[in-house]
Amino acid sequence: MSTIYLHGKWYDVTTFDHPGGEVAMSLGLGRDATALFELHHPFAQKENLKKIVDKYELSQDEVDKRCLKLPPLEEEIEFVWTNSAFREEMKSTVKKYFEGVSKAKGIPFRDSYKATWEHVFIITAMSLAALWTFPAYVRGEFWTFLMLPFLVWMTTASLTHDGSHFCLSSNMNINQFFTHSAPWIASSYSWFFQHVIGHHAHTNIPGRDPDLYHGPTFWRYQPDSTWIPFFSYQNKIWPLIFSLGTMFTAFLNELWMNPIHYNGIMSLEWKGFRNSEYKMHHAIRFVSLLCIVGAPLLYLMSLRGFFCRAHVVLLILLIHDVHASEPP
Repeated sequence: MSTIYLHGKWYDVTTFDHPGGEVAMSLGLGRDATALFELHHPFAQKENLKKIVDKYELSQDEVDKRCLKLPPLEEEIEFVWTNSAFREEMKSTVKKYFEGVSKAKGIPFRDSYKATWEHVFIITAMSLAALWTFPAYVRGEFWTFLMLPFLVWMTTASLTHDGSHFCLSSNMNINQFFTHSAPWIASSYSWFFQHVIGHHAHTNIPGRDPDLYHGPTFWRYQPDSTWIPFFSYQNKIWPLIFSLGTMFTAFLNELWMNPIHYNGIMSLEWKGFRNSEYKMHHAIRFVSLLCIVGAPLLYLMSLRGFFCRAHVVLLILLIHDVHASEPP
C-alpha cells in the first residue's frame, strides 16, 4: 500500500505509474508531499493534474480505516498555493526562457532544462583530471591538497545535486545512478531527506528546514536556536564549524540517528526504500572513505603523508559545507 498526502487529502497511488520514475514518487509516500508536488510540476496544467490524482483519492472512511496520519513533527503547513501575480509572472518568464532553448536546439521542452552537452563535456574533463591527480595524492604530493578537492567538488557535487533533482537527464535511471556520486559527503539516502524533501520544500522555515539545524551546539544562524556565549566566536572559527560541525551532524543522522528524526525535525522513514538499499548506501560510503584516507596512508605511512591527507579531507568538507549550508 502506497499512500501520499496532497493539499489536505490522502491518495492511494499503489497502482500509479509515475512518469518521473519510482524514486521521485517514493519521496512523498506516507508524508505531506504538497510542497514537493507543487515544486516539481511548475509548468503542468493544474486541471490535468487534478483529473489524474482525483482517481486515487481516498474517502474519509477509508482514511480512518487505514489509520493514516502524517509522520511525527511533519504536520501540514498552510502554504498559500493560489496563483498570485508574482508567481504567475515568474513562471511565465522561466517557461518562456526554456521554450526559447527548446526551439533554438530543436529539442523537447522537457529536455531544455536538463544537462547540456557542454555541461557533460566539462564534467567529464574535470572527472578525468581528478583521476589523473589521484595517484599524486596517494604519493603525498602537497599540491594535490588544493587541486583534488576542487576537481572532486566541481564534478561529484554537481552530479549528486542535479541528479537528486531529476534534472541531469530525462532518463530517470541516469539521475538515480549519479545521486551516488559523492558518498564521502553524504549517502544519497540522507541527501534526499536533508536536501530534496527538507531543504528545498521548506527553505529557511524554522522547524522544517533541516539545513537550519546542522551542528546546533557549534554555531547559530537563525533565531530559532538558543544563544549561548560560545556563539560569540563563530565569526572567527567558522571554517572549522563549517567543515566539521555540518559533516558530523550528517554522520550522526545516518549512523547513530533517532530512527524517526533527521536533525530532530523531520521523519526519516522512507516507505519506498528497501533495507538492502539502505545498507548499500553505507557500504559505498565506507569504501569511498577507505580509498580517500586508507589507501594513501597505507602507501605513505609518514607524518608528511598523514597531514597531506588530513588537509585534503578537511578541504573537501569545507568546500562542501560552504556551499551546502545556506543561512537565511
